Amino acid sequence: MSLLRFRPGRLALRLAVYVILFSSAVTLLFTATELWRGYRGEVRLIDEHIQQVEVAYVASAVENLWVMDKERLETQLISITRQPEFVMAEIRVEGRTLLRQGEPLREAGVTRAFPLKRMHRGQEQLIGELVVAASYAGAYRRTFDRLIFALAANGVTITLVALFMLVIYYRLIGRHLDQIAGYARSHAGPLDASVLQLQRREPALDDELTVLTAAINGLRDRLLAFSQAESRRADELEKLVTERTAALRAAKEEAERANAAKSTFLANMSHELRTPMNGIMGMADLALRHATEPRLRDQLGKIIQASRHLLGVINDILDISKIEAQRLRLEQTNFKLGEVLENLHSLIGHRVAEKGLTLRFDLPPAIAGLALRGDPLRLGQVLLNLAGNAIKFTDTGAITLRVRLAEDNADDVLLRFDVADTGIGIAPADQARLFTAFEQADGSMTRKYGGTGLGLAISKRLAHLMGGEIGVDSEPGRGSTFWFTARLARATPTVSPAPTLPGPGAEERLKTRFAGVRILLAEDEPINQEVSLGLLQDIGLQADLAADGAEAVALAARNRYDLILMDMQMPNMNGIDATRAIRAQAHNATTPILAMTANAFEDARQSCLAAGMNDHVAKPIEPDRLFEVLLKWLERSTA
Repeated sequence: MSLLRFRPGRLALRLAVYVILFSSAVTLLFTATELWRGYRGEVRLIDEHIQQVEVAYVASAVENLWVMDKERLETQLISITRQPEFVMAEIRVEGRTLLRQGEPLREAGVTRAFPLKRMHRGQEQLIGELVVAASYAGAYRRTFDRLIFALAANGVTITLVALFMLVIYYRLIGRHLDQIAGYARSHAGPLDASVLQLQRREPALDDELTVLTAAINGLRDRLLAFSQAESRRADELEKLVTERTAALRAAKEEAERANAAKSTFLANMSHELRTPMNGIMGMADLALRHATEPRLRDQLGKIIQASRHLLGVINDILDISKIEAQRLRLEQTNFKLGEVLENLHSLIGHRVAEKGLTLRFDLPPAIAGLALRGDPLRLGQVLLNLAGNAIKFTDTGAITLRVRLAEDNADDVLLRFDVADTGIGIAPADQARLFTAFEQADGSMTRKYGGTGLGLAISKRLAHLMGGEIGVDSEPGRGSTFWFTARLARATPTVSPAPTLPGPGAEERLKTRFAGVRILLAEDEPINQEVSLGLLQDIGLQADLAADGAEAVALAARNRYDLILMDMQMPNMNGIDATRAIRAQAHNATTPILAMTANAFEDARQSCLAAGMNDHVAKPIEPDRLFEVLLKWLERSTA
């Protein structure tokens, strides 16, 4: 029955092929040797027959030719050609054929000529030749027949040997390998309890299969023990992972709560710091607008200057906090680099002139006119930080700003900005700490030059956000070169608007065009109320005051306003809810609503716009900025 189920595997077939190839090679070698020996024997036999012709026929042929007995000669030739392998016999006299039986050789064979000599008058005289030809065709045919027989016999023998070896291999090895493979496939799990037992008589001595079976069963035992240990470890790990996951989830939730609390704290701090700053700067600005005494104007100007410095410190602290909280997002707007540098010049030009320095811009025209897409405000902030430091630490000489194209790709460009000065320089040991928050080259810098040490840390983070790097090259006493790179997308070129002739400022245009326009001011803080109302009254606008959001909604329900200024954080109803309620009313559904908030976060601005507000004015309020926004929306509202 096992033979009926016999199916040779690849290994058995390969063994059979090797046996057949080796046996065939050996058989062919021996067969060729035997065939060659047989062929040579056939050739020697033909040679012997030819020699016998010489012995048996030459003497009588001489006598018959001497007497010219052609009949007897003809009989002799016929007798020769009747012998096996002889195809021709002829008598030649003086090189010409006298008698012939058969045809000359047309295939492999041998031709032999025997001289016919006779003694005449004491001398041996050549009277003719007996020429015989024997063919090797018979030898070839018999050799080929033996070859065919040998190949057939050896082929049958080799096939039988190969089949016998296949059967023996299957009985001794193959079927047991199949059983081992089946055991491995059906016992894939390490926890299977059965052991491998081969279906055969136990040999008297251990053979390879016995050793293999014992090794597999030993491996199974080790795997079973290992699996049980791993199962216990997996249970322990699962328990540990569950505990850790719960701990991580709790830590994540705690971190999210802490991050939310931090964001809320930063928003509140922004509001709480900017609100009194708005009162200080607003009151000082109002007083300055109405003061005439020179000494008082000088004092008020110093208050405003100190307030702006403090506001800059507050903005730096809020910026670094927003970056660390990952809440600072870059805008994506179209701009040209030349416009950014023009704005930078307007901001620092007077400071450079006050110190008697020279300000140089090295900006190739091709780069200045590039249409770019990115955040020009943050790019300008980095340039302002670096240029401000250069001005601060340079007493004589020049400030040079260079811009070069580091990479020019189809979709974006990498620009390198260098801000070089002729100032005090920085020691190599101090350069590594420059871009760390709250760090300066040394402690004496803060006392002599001022500053929080945040500007370069903010610049580094902004450069990274813009896909670039930042660094410094400096030597003490020889000045410094601060550089950074920024990757900016290419923008679709647009046609620049036609230049407009300079005209009166926003404040004057508001006074002449919109005097008496009715505005609703929603503000809860008394000092900010006084500042905002004072600025609005100075430009001739008529303002109604609402102390909270609910009062603003009530006033908007009774009156139609040309514009609404809405504080964000107010009691009873905040600015967001008040805006939604006003937008639901018929009177002011399309009235421009401008948010006024001390919250410096982008989320607050987006929340204002999402609630239906049209624009955003940050506190502390700068009068010129407020007037520009008022003019922009009043022109649209009354168009």
